Amino acid sequence: MRVRALGFLSVCAALLVVCADPAFDETADPGLVRYTLDWDLAGATPHADGGHLFTTASQTRVWLARGWLVSYSAELVQCDVAEADAGLPSWLAPRALAGHGDPYDNEARFVTPVAEDLATPDARTWGQAVVPDYAFCQAHYLIARGDETTTVPEDGPNLAQVSLTLEGQWERDDGTWAPFALRVQHATGTLQDIGMVETGAAAIDVRITRRLAGLLDGVDFATLDPVLTARQVLRNLREQTTVRVTPLPP
Repeated sequence: MRVRALGFLSVCAALLVVCADPAFDETADPGLVRYTLDWDLAGATPHADGGHLFTTASQTRVWLARGWLVSYSAELVQCDVAEADAGLPSWLAPRALAGHGDPYDNEARFVTPVAEDLATPDARTWGQAVVPDYAFCQAHYLIARGDETTTVPEDGPNLAQVSLTLEGQWERDDGTWAPFALRVQHATGTLQDIGMVETGAAAIDVRITRRLAGLLDGVDFATLDPVLTARQVLRNLREQTTVRVTPLPP
C-alpha cells in the first residue's frame, strides 16, 4: 500500500530507526527494540458493511463503521528516571535520563506518527530502534494530533490537527439506530510499569494493545456532548491500553 508521509524519511533517519514499509532487521541482536501496535478485538464482531459491532459497558449496541487513530510516539523510560506525566508528550516532561547530557536524548524513543484505520484494526510493526545496554522500567505511549510527518494511506482522510475520528450508529431503546460522529483534536498518553527490562540482554518486542470494544464505554449517546464524549473516549484509550514486553527470538 502506498502511503503519504511528508518528512517521514527524515524523521526516521534522525532517530536511527527503521520505519513502516522497509524490511525490518531480522537478526534480533541484543539492543534491538521493536514497537508493535495491536488491537484486542474481544467483544467486537465484524459488520457485513465494514467496521465492527460491539456492546458498550452500559449495554448500548454500537456499529463503529469508520474511524482513524493517530498513534504518535512510544518510548521506554529508564528505571532511574523521575516519573513523567503520562498525559503529556515525553519531551515536555521535565526529567533527566541517566548517562545522557541532553535530557531529551532517549535512544528508545520512537516518534513516527501513523494513522490507524479503525474499520480494519490489525497488528502492525510500527518501528524499531537500536538501544545501548540500559535498564528500562516503564513504557510511554502517546496518541496525538496528526501533522506533516503522519503516515496516512493515500485514500485516507486529512488528519492534520486531528488525533481521532469515529463514525457509526448506535441502537436506541426502541430498537431504531441513530448516527454518531466524533472528531477529537486532543492528546492522551499512558505511562506503564513493565518491570525491569535490560536491552543488552536480548532483543525485545514492545507490544501496545488497545481494546476496540471499549472505545465508547461511558459515552452518553442521547446527548453526545462533543467535549464530554471526546474526554471519555480518550480516557477509555488511556485506561484500556496495555503494554507488554517480550524477548524476540535470536
